[in-house]
Amino acid sequence: MKVNLREHKYLAVVVIAAFLFYLFFVHGRLYGEINGSFISYGFIWKESAIPFWSTQLSGGHPLYAQPEIPLFGILNLLMLAIPDVVLAFNFSVLIHLLIAGLGASLLTYELVKDRHAAVVSGIAYMFIGTFAYALFLGILPHLYPMAFFPLILLFAYKAMRGNTLRNALIAAFFFAYQLVSGGTIYFLWSALGVGVFLGAYFLFSAMKFQKREMAKIALIAVILVVFTLGFSAVKLLPALDFNKLSNRADTVGYEEFIWRYTHVTASRVIPLMFATGISPVRTGFIILLLAAASLLTWRRKYVLALGLAGLVALLIEIETPLTRLIFQLPGYDKTRQIYHAFAAFSLTVAVLAGVGWSNMLKRIKTKQNLATIVVLLLIFSELFILGYHIQRQPFEKNFERQLEDNKLLKNISSDEDYYRLHLYGEDFVGLSLAKYAVPYGIRMLDWTTSNIWFNDYIRFTTIAGQQNSAKMWGMANVKYVVSREEINLPGLEFVNKFEECELCDLKGSYLYRNALFLPEAYIVKNPVLILGDEAGNFGNSYALILGEKFNSSRTAVVNMPKLPQSFDNYGFLLFASGSISAGEVLALNDYVANGGLVEPRVNEGINNVNYESIRLFLEKTTPLEEAKIIAFEPAKIEIEATESGLLVLSEKFYKFKEWQVSVNGKKAEKLTANLISTGVFVNKGDIVNFSYVPGTFYLGLAITIIAFVAAISLVVFERKVIKGTLK
Repeated sequence: MKVNLREHKYLAVVVIAAFLFYLFFVHGRLYGEINGSFISYGFIWKESAIPFWSTQLSGGHPLYAQPEIPLFGILNLLMLAIPDVVLAFNFSVLIHLLIAGLGASLLTYELVKDRHAAVVSGIAYMFIGTFAYALFLGILPHLYPMAFFPLILLFAYKAMRGNTLRNALIAAFFFAYQLVSGGTIYFLWSALGVGVFLGAYFLFSAMKFQKREMAKIALIAVILVVFTLGFSAVKLLPALDFNKLSNRADTVGYEEFIWRYTHVTASRVIPLMFATGISPVRTGFIILLLAAASLLTWRRKYVLALGLAGLVALLIEIETPLTRLIFQLPGYDKTRQIYHAFAAFSLTVAVLAGVGWSNMLKRIKTKQNLATIVVLLLIFSELFILGYHIQRQPFEKNFERQLEDNKLLKNISSDEDYYRLHLYGEDFVGLSLAKYAVPYGIRMLDWTTSNIWFNDYIRFTTIAGQQNSAKMWGMANVKYVVSREEINLPGLEFVNKFEECELCDLKGSYLYRNALFLPEAYIVKNPVLILGDEAGNFGNSYALILGEKFNSSRTAVVNMPKLPQSFDNYGFLLFASGSISAGEVLALNDYVANGGLVEPRVNEGINNVNYESIRLFLEKTTPLEEAKIIAFEPAKIEIEATESGLLVLSEKFYKFKEWQVSVNGKKAEKLTANLISTGVFVNKGDIVNFSYVPGTFYLGLAITIIAFVAAISLVVFERKVIKGTLK
């Protein structure tokens, strides 16, 4: 693909605009969703080129598999090349800003062959609508995929005009980049926009009975689907596995799909288009007027196709019957906040603004350069002088100084033990101290920045917060609790009040030590096994744990849906629900005869729980024994058992098939311990290894390699066929 640079000298204007915006707004800014918290991922990437697992976020968390985390993208390359994390994030914004502007310019130029129009479209796309919304708010998982949307549409359009295979493969590559860059949500809405665009051209061809053109468009669609999935498999397969375990496993309700907090209703569309605030539908009067001027050439197919794609996006957002229809489609029924649909609206308005300006220039004819300069100045004036009122926050600058001034976290970081930190009052998705704690190597209990979470973990942290339970925090390996205000909670010991960091947006002056803190790895001799379906199992588990008689330093709870083949290692069996077979009755009788306790005594036909029996058992349990951690790495943990019993590791490995456990080199069974930890039975002196084996990553990598080999082979084969035909 040859590019005539002289033909595209106009792109310099877009580049200059992007650099000026970067210098005045982005450079040195703490950039990332939710007050810069996304930056915490950057510090973790410094530990490994492909961080499969983070021990520092959310009580231990799969990082690479999370759909919103980029892999093999521009940001990842910058993280490897630039030591300064904040600067790497800044440069990633600049590069994606350039890609967005240049892509929109090239798309418009391909349509109208007018450099003035191309500049207008490039500037418009960078600074209006959903792209600008992500740009100003620092929502990087949205910014990255939207930067490539114009290029996807460009090569899909070029594929219809010629070099179908090559151009369709390039479009598929950019589609795949959207997924790899963490843009799953915008991939869906971009796919819908491109689908409507191609569908319009298919309809135009069908109306004229152009079967060859219809077949070509169908072929383009097939190539886009097959090779997008193939190119992105290295990220897509692990992400799909991740989603199956998360809150995205089930479809969301229609109200969640709409998400009224950010929903733009029909009555608000026009006001928000011209409002001074930041909005995903913000266009400004001038750009919208230029887009309307594209209707002067409404008979052109690309004007109709772009207009239809933009109109569909708008109709979806303002809640019409089309919204309900889209909600029924696979994938879309698991997304929240349909303002993302404005991605296609923003791009089509920007491109049509360029087309409209081209139409107007044909009537001006003279001094077109001067006229374009005036229009660009008017656009900038409306957007940035009369329009966007961007408030700068103190925490957005001088991140290194914020770290240095955070005396409390510096004090905690001197503790070299394995532990977690909890910011009191933050128990769900949202703000945490992660962006300050992670650079100090402090592991966090709290969630960070994503709208994807694990229900069992969120349930645990939420209940712990509601109950102000130092016991539950301790079971999650929380040794320190930070608070903005003085608190007086059972189990928390006041350490000190530290001077507040003035620049920091997340402040916490009061430091407390958790007297009920449990080690990262420990062994209990008499664990409790709770059996039953999920509702009964978890309900009884929380009731037992929160009870006064439950001493977390002396026993642990294991959850199972039904009775295992062997249960002699447990000191107590609690049946929450379900029934037992005749064979299990005999096994339970033997278990009781050997000193085991069962409640209720279902083996005797009794269905009422004897709570006194539970109390007596809990009083007789013996203190835990801390295990010896030999190695502790993000993808590997090695432990020596200092006693026989249930080894409890304060990590969520039980959820993930990638985490495998072996005892003395032999594969062992992972158990769910204490609701959010991992358990395995050991004997004294055993060496236990937990290792992360990303099978879906390797499978996805193989598929991605095959897809690239197939794509290259097809292009080479096509060229040979063409050359042979010409001879």
